[in-house]
Amino acid sequence: MSGRITASFTSDTKEQRRSHAPYAEIRARLPEVVNSRIPRDAIVLVVSKGDEQLTKFDHRRGWHFLRHDSGKYAGHHPADSEEAIEQLEELRELGANYLVVPATAYWWFDYYADFSDYVESRARTIYGDDDICRIFFLGDDGDAQAPIRPTGADRRRLVAEQIGEFVRALVPDDAKVAIAGAENERLPDLAGRSVFRFRIDDREVADEPRPAMAHLEALRAKGAEFLIVPKCESWLDDRSGLAHEIGRHYPQLAHQENLCWAFDLTEQPGHTSFGALAKFFRRRRNSAAD
Repeated sequence: MSGRITASFTSDTKEQRRSHAPYAEIRARLPEVVNSRIPRDAIVLVVSKGDEQLTKFDHRRGWHFLRHDSGKYAGHHPADSEEAIEQLEELRELGANYLVVPATAYWWFDYYADFSDYVESRARTIYGDDDICRIFFLGDDGDAQAPIRPTGADRRRLVAEQIGEFVRALVPDDAKVAIAGAENERLPDLAGRSVFRFRIDDREVADEPRPAMAHLEALRAKGAEFLIVPKCESWLDDRSGLAHEIGRHYPQLAHQENLCWAFDLTEQPGHTSFGALAKFFRRRRNSAAD
């Protein structure tokens, strides 16, 4: 193995490591992250504490870490770093080439300090966040099982999840949201908020944005208060006329780099005062107070 884990991995404070997603969310999302970041047929070690859900992947074999000879969870944490290192190497010899550490187990890298140093000097991090998990590649850089970047359906699913998190943090719980996307695109989970799909005909927009704007006005008539435009779809980059019309009619509420734009649809077309924004933030404060 070669490469080093990023310095921030071992320098995070204990307080930072406790700021992770709820366990139910980790259980739901960790397998999706693994499926999108690790090649098929890989053998994946997971610091699972025996939770089978954390080792269930599509076309990938999940092994508990620590692991009994029977294949089941060993039933305990390592006694010390030496035991953790010894089993890691044993399982590598059996074919394991990835290690996944859920955010709830980040304490390992404080408690098992020698194990942390060992992994740091021999593995390569391929994914990491404070909320869900971190993934380490245990093979050689020239290994055929090199880590992959999410593409296609996996990437769209991840983007939908990220947009969902962004919008849930941005708009009130009772908001009605229009999201730009094709008919077959996955809509993000907005936790009970009403969602409308903003569809347009590319051929019409290429020459004339008015049909798309008419559709957006129809969604406003149904109660849509916010418009989310995923950046990965290049909706505004590729449709300059439509971009101009949306920007001329509705204030931009927020912009998450490389993810999406958010527009306020509660203003009347042609007006760009900040009255609706003030109303929005009042609603958001009231929602938080409840």
